[in-house]
Amino acid sequence: MSPEMNSSSLHSDAAVIEYGMSSAVAIRELPRSERPLGGLASWRATRVRAYIEAHLAQRMSMELLASVALMSQSHFCRSFKQSHGLTVHGYVMARRMQRAKHLMLTTKASLAEIATACGMSDQSHLTRMFSRSLHESPSAWRRRNRAMSERPDVRTLSHGVQHGAGS
Repeated sequence: MSPEMNSSSLHSDAAVIEYGMSSAVAIRELPRSERPLGGLASWRATRVRAYIEAHLAQRMSMELLASVALMSQSHFCRSFKQSHGLTVHGYVMARRMQRAKHLMLTTKASLAEIATACGMSDQSHLTRMFSRSLHESPSAWRRRNRAMSERPDVRTLSHGVQHGAGS
C-alpha cells in the first residue's frame, strides 16, 4: 500500500465501488435535457469508457486517460466526475470489480489469475477491495453465486438480486 493511502481513503474507495456504478449508469440514462450541464462530450466519454474497458488489466494513468479524451488532466478529471457521477479512479475500480465478478462466475480461473486479469496488483488486493465493497470474500461470493446460478429455478443478476423463474 502506498504511504499516502490510509484506511479512510480505502474505505471511501470501497463505497465508490459499491454505489458508484449505479450513479454513473443513472446519469447516462437521463434524457439529455435532464443531465447536468458540463462534463465530457458524449464522444469523449464513449472513447474513454471504451479505452478503460479494453485496458482494465493494465495500469492507467490520469495523464494517459486525459490524452485519450484529448483534454488537459485537470479538466478531464472534473469533466469525467461531472459526467459519470464518480471519479475516474472510482469508475475504473468499479469496472474492475464487475469484471472480476463476471470472471469468477464464468471461468475456473484462480482468484490470483482473475486479480491480474482485472488490473489488481495481486489476489490480496482483489480480496481487500471485494470484501470492503461486498462484505464477503471473493471465494465465498463465488461459491454462493455459482450455486445459485446452477439452480434452474433461480437466476442471479449482476447486482445480486434473485429472481425466481416465474418473475
